[in-house]
Amino acid sequence: MENEVMSLKEDRILALLNDAVGEENVSDRDAILIAYSRDNQWPFVPPHMPDYVVRPKTTEEVQNVLRIANRYRIPIIPMSSGINVRGLCIPTYGGILLELKRMDKLEIDEEMRAATVQPGVTIARLVAECAKHGLKPAVPGAPATVSPVSNYMLRGVYHHITSEGIDQVLTATVVLPTGEILYTGSSAFPNIDPYFRYFGPDLFGLFQGQPGTMGVVTEMAVKLYGMPEKTEVMNNFFGNLSDAMRFTNEVGKA
Repeated sequence: MENEVMSLKEDRILALLNDAVGEENVSDRDAILIAYSRDNQWPFVPPHMPDYVVRPKTTEEVQNVLRIANRYRIPIIPMSSGINVRGLCIPTYGGILLELKRMDKLEIDEEMRAATVQPGVTIARLVAECAKHGLKPAVPGAPATVSPVSNYMLRGVYHHITSEGIDQVLTATVVLPTGEILYTGSSAFPNIDPYFRYFGPDLFGLFQGQPGTMGVVTEMAVKLYGMPEKTEVMNNFFGNLSDAMRFTNEVGKA
């Protein structure tokens, strides 16, 4: 009897997820789930399959999925571009693997020097699009296929700036576990460009360093910088690490 009840519940959840994002964007087949069960770069977290893979396209679809998960107490594991490192996206307790690759909107605002990106946008695409406008984003020391949304949230290391990834964020749209939507920074006000993060309390600071555990970021506005007129590559050699660090510090002050 208990197995029958569980089966009916699972069928009900699957039907609700199908309604939320479309049947073609939901799977509970082992052949699909196993691809999301491991992290090839981090073998210390044992593989574990999710119960469902769900691929939303819009913030509203993410909202509907989180409402279902909240109602039935199902874990949610967001995945942006699919560069899973250190076991962050391994669904250790099963649940819904929320693959966000279909959310790939990218808009460049030259005047505000800001880019609005969704989780499915890669750093490579962002850099290429910004270059068309004579601009560039903060580029992390990570694969070109990584998502700036997840990378900036996790405070990555960057090539041409001394600040952290979290400092690149201007505004964000976050779907909370209850399905409520939180708009941070100037995006909390209608008809205002995404130009300022600290519009009152720094609400986005609550999500700093959390890879989807407190909410799902579906859109983010990030800072852009002007492209230099000229770049040169310079090789430097040092006899010891202390000299190299001293040189780097002096260059940073210039």
